Amino acid sequence: MPDPSPVIADTRPPTRRPVFDTLLLSLVIANILALIVFHMLQTDVFHTVYAIEDGPAEWATTVLLLASFTVLARQVGRFAAAGKGRGPRRQRRAPGS
Repeated sequence: MPDPSPVIADTRPPTRRPVFDTLLLSLVIANILALIVFHMLQTDVFHTVYAIEDGPAEWATTVLLLASFTVLARQVGRFAAAGKGRGPRRQRRAPGS
């Protein structure tokens, strides 16, 4: 039989995204947009200089992916240490119930 006591949703404000995460996401977006714009404006230079094997586009993507992996791995470690991420979010019971 279900518990008849009232349950309220967690009303805590969402946590802010760390500054490094925001900066990293901005760099990834800027890199992708720069690749697209550069390809549209300078197609020959893009294919012969910028996007060649081991060129600037590949190195920028590699560095940003490595930094993203590091951020995600750090967050997973924090969640594991705090005991979070083990199923659906729990709801708090109303005071006095």
